[in-house]
Amino acid sequence: MMTTQALRIAGAILLLIGGIKAWTHSQSAGLLRLPTCLGEDILVRVDTSVWHQVHCWGCYVALLGMALMIAPSLQRRRQRISKTVAR
Repeated sequence: MMTTQALRIAGAILLLIGGIKAWTHSQSAGLLRLPTCLGEDILVRVDTSVWHQVHCWGCYVALLGMALMIAPSLQRRRQRISKTVAR
């Protein structure tokens, strides 16, 4: 099992990677590149809401990172509460 500090570091790294991916995806969203059989690309403009443009795997990685950072604190709090109730 990973230590609390290792979980927080891993969570911070995943949060950073997910945030960067979501940011780069949001900067390039708006155009859909479709490759053709002849080796060319067709660019199609996609007009959707902002949420659909920035939603990618980066969102899930960032959420996982936040969960890894928060989970040890919640577990420690639960242990403190159970020790208090047991007294």
